[in-house]
Amino acid sequence: MKKASLFLFVLTVLLITTHGNALALNSPLKVGWVIGWDENNAVILHTKNGGRKWVVQGKWAGYVGNDISAVDRQTAWAALGSPDSTSGIILHTTHGGATWTEQTLPEGVGAIKGIKGLTRHEAWAVSLTGTILHTTDGGKVWNIVKHPDFLIKQVNRMDAIGYRDVRTEDRLGRNTGMINANVWIADELGEDSGHLGMIHTLYNGDIWRQEFIPCTIPPPSCKVHMVSAYSPRVVWAAAWFDGTLYRTADGGENWEKVGAVGPNDIDDMCAYSADKVWLVQFQSAATGYGVIYNVRLEGGEFGFDSFKPAINYRYEGLTCVDDQTALVVGYTDSPSLLPKGIILATNDGGQSWVRQPIPVDDAKFWKVSFVGARR
Repeated sequence: MKKASLFLFVLTVLLITTHGNALALNSPLKVGWVIGWDENNAVILHTKNGGRKWVVQGKWAGYVGNDISAVDRQTAWAALGSPDSTSGIILHTTHGGATWTEQTLPEGVGAIKGIKGLTRHEAWAVSLTGTILHTTDGGKVWNIVKHPDFLIKQVNRMDAIGYRDVRTEDRLGRNTGMINANVWIADELGEDSGHLGMIHTLYNGDIWRQEFIPCTIPPPSCKVHMVSAYSPRVVWAAAWFDGTLYRTADGGENWEKVGAVGPNDIDDMCAYSADKVWLVQFQSAATGYGVIYNVRLEGGEFGFDSFKPAINYRYEGLTCVDDQTALVVGYTDSPSLLPKGIILATNDGGQSWVRQPIPVDDAKFWKVSFVGARR
């Protein structure tokens, strides 16, 4: 290779590397976890520097990774299920993932589909078949939360937001008042073919209700599939096999259609404001597999930017901070492509996406959560 060509090659590599590192260094996303699976195990990855370096923190034989929730630099929860969805476990770390502990669950819970940590001590979880779990002691005890008036048939996604309405301070001045939680559960097979498939508590699990989402596709195709909460009043949702988005601005009293993106269902969403949300969607090989959307409502008008940064990969997990910063995970089913998993980050609203280096070739990634992010 000629000297001039070698110089240009090295310069190009340095520019790409510098750009990727700059993205990670400038991003507010620093400490986070990704969950997925390889051929035989659930897999968890961890980063301390925004994805410049990911490390494997563990593999759990006989399970797939369904969800992950970061609370702070030391605390996170993970939801696992068996491939046949008959059993599941919850993992918890209080040491930044250096150790993960399997927590004791009530008998017969099944595959844990979703989990959301609110504090170092409090978290909510739900099984695939609708058993709702709640802990207030860091997972030493998980209690089943009854919802006798509403049968939940098949959960796809959940979200929870907690707030303290009473201030009780400890000796260090920290607020230790009771947390009231709003929890939303998207039930794909809910009553009336999914039109009433959003299950919601405004009262920390004491009272539950089903909320009507006015799906634009006819029964039985309408199945509430996805949910992301920005606040106790503003929540976004989507239905199975459809790119239509719905939103409530009054805590679920009323849900309205706000617009639509491409065909097929939304695989994850991250609401970072009342009027804006990041989405990921799998379409088809013909359209480039995965699509990332940055959606906005401005003056009542629906609009979005769409991105396809990696052909042949589908995106399944998403976390975000604002309109500029998001991180997406997913995988490929192509037998000829390695690695199977992918992690992409943007710090400029999606105009450029950096593919982050990962330490495994055979793991597929499903969900992602960062400390301080909206998911």
